[in-house]
Amino acid sequence: MIFKSAKYPLATINKLLDVFGDNQAIGSDIGCSLSKTVAASSIRDKAFNRKLLLSVNAFHGHAHNCKCQLQYHPMYLRGFGLEDLETCERIFASSNAAACLIRHASHFHYSQFLDLHFDQWDMDKYLELSHFIFNNYKQAVTLIDDFTKELNAYCCLLR
Repeated sequence: MIFKSAKYPLATINKLLDVFGDNQAIGSDIGCSLSKTVAASSIRDKAFNRKLLLSVNAFHGHAHNCKCQLQYHPMYLRGFGLEDLETCERIFASSNAAACLIRHASHFHYSQFLDLHFDQWDMDKYLELSHFIFNNYKQAVTLIDDFTKELNAYCCLLR
């Protein structure tokens, strides 16, 4: 039986399949039960034919039983790499601090403050990304400098 509240995730999945096509993976807090809902829905054949993979987000997956984790946790599924599927959780958590400030604001000021918040969030993330890339570059250069002689020696041994 499909509950009325399932119509929104099913409509979203249906649209994602139409727009993005085959071989998609979708992470959800309730990915395990959502997969059962999809399997019992009118989009079952479409999801199966398009090779839709549903999983649970990494953090929420640890709250599920072992069988569920083995079947739906991204750590055990092929194609997820290091992705934990928690990006939206982090974004919404970052905006929680703004809630108390804009609770009684007009719609204009509410929208303006959220726009400012996420502009700053973007800047902070790009700055962190820049530091991450720069530090990885420095580490790579150091490794190349430190081990070039050893690598050349091993290459000579192989010849």
